[in-house]
Amino acid sequence: NEKKKRSVLKMPYECKVEEKPTQPTLSIRTITSVQEMPQVLGKSYMSIGKYLEELGEPFAGPPFAMFYNMDMQNLDVEIGFPVRL
Repeated sequence: NEKKKRSVLKMPYECKVEEKPTQPTLSIRTITSVQEMPQVLGKSYMSIGKYLEELGEPFAGPPFAMFYNMDMQNLDVEIGFPVRL
C-alpha cells in the first residue's frame, strides 16, 4: 500500500487559523533578494523607528515581515511595526 510506504513527518508545532482584531501598522513594502534581506530588514526597521520617534509615537508590538511571494531573487516583502496611531 502506497500510503503505508510514506513516512509521516510530525511537526513540533501546530498551525491554525485565528481571527485577530484589526491592527494599524507602519510598514515599507519592497522587492529584494534573499541575500540582501538582512540589510533591507535592518534599514527598514531603523527608518520606521526613526519616523515613529519623530512623531513621538511608540511601537505597539514586535516588528514583522510579510512575504507576498517566495521568489528568492525578487522577494516581495512588507516590513513594519504595529502602531497606535
